[in-house]
Amino acid sequence: MNLFVTLPDLDPEALKVLQELFDCVDCATERTSEENQLIDIASKYDAIIIGAKEKMSEKVYNSSTKLKIIGTLSSGTDHICDNFKNDDEKVILRCATSNVISVAEHTLMMMLVHTKRFRQGEHLLKEGKGRTDLRPLPLDLYQKTVGIIGLGPIGTRVTQLASKIGMKTLVHTRNPSNHQELLEEGAIFTSLNDLLEKSDITTIHLPLTEATKSFLNKDNIPLLKENAMLINTSRADIVDNSFLMKHIESEKDIFYAIDVEWGEITDDLMGKLIDNDSVYMSPHVAGLSRDAMFRMDTDLAAEFKVLLQ
Repeated sequence: MNLFVTLPDLDPEALKVLQELFDCVDCATERTSEENQLIDIASKYDAIIIGAKEKMSEKVYNSSTKLKIIGTLSSGTDHICDNFKNDDEKVILRCATSNVISVAEHTLMMMLVHTKRFRQGEHLLKEGKGRTDLRPLPLDLYQKTVGIIGLGPIGTRVTQLASKIGMKTLVHTRNPSNHQELLEEGAIFTSLNDLLEKSDITTIHLPLTEATKSFLNKDNIPLLKENAMLINTSRADIVDNSFLMKHIESEKDIFYAIDVEWGEITDDLMGKLIDNDSVYMSPHVAGLSRDAMFRMDTDLAAEFKVLLQ
């Protein structure tokens, strides 16, 4: 069996494991993400390792006469078309929990950057001013209410971190009975509307599917309380960002933190986010710490080992 790795910087430890499993392992010298390149690979290799940027489209599927295994260095699979997912002869391996710690810590960082007014304080110092000019003063997270939507591994980790620093935690999930251990962390299960109305900070941790697209929208975004903060370290389309920006600009003080990259939303909307002082942004790096990247590489190699041995 032969394997093609579309990313040139796979960890050497992971690469060694894969070389023991496959007769031939070819690694790209530059990232290989163009559709025509993936079409060619899918017709020649038994297995492929991709990242979230590599779109396994229907055209790629139609050429995948030889391809049997897709390993993706991501927790989600929305970049892989349903044809692959519904084909019993294809196997998709992913890194289900490799970036949980990184995304949860990034979420906590966004809370702190906002409540501690880090950005404003830094700007003041660079202007030659000091703490007497920082108004209003920073806030503590202690005893503030955080609403967590989605209790997969990331949402669960955020709940645990928030509880440890003394935050009140409201949680919303489809299956509360599967997460009863969080009651010991002080979590309170509630409806989506109740969570949005009561939370000082709301953070959403859902996979992007047809069912979760625009999960937060014109019907529920207005429920956010004044001066609340919304954090989105999931996919951009989980939130109706166009409506949210209109709401921020015209209704009341709402703060928004989003982990997003150019191309995920329209350039016009991206510009509006960048220009608004109530918005905090990071370039889709919540799950891309150096530690998480190492875990992804080695975890995916381990998944291949389990499958093939």
